Amino acid sequence: MNHTPTPFQVRFNGIVAPAILFHQTPQGEQRIAEIYQGGDEGEANAAFIVRACNAHEALVDALEMAEGFRYSNADTWYPAVAAALKLAKGE
Repeated sequence: MNHTPTPFQVRFNGIVAPAILFHQTPQGEQRIAEIYQGGDEGEANAAFIVRACNAHEALVDALEMAEGFRYSNADTWYPAVAAALKLAKGE
């Protein structure tokens, strides 16, 4: 079984805590998880989970490209690594 497709997004449910949802579908937004911790830390945790999930595939792809290259062929793998790192940082 595959996981829900990314990108995931944080949406605030206006009740207690942020909900984590995946992208808009023709049927609307589908909730995949909810953070029950309120306040700034709950919001930060929701944002971290979303960033990690959204960056996962790019990070794996970039590291697979870089694997075995070490210092050679940096023009091949470095752009992918830099892009994946930006995605992971939420930039």
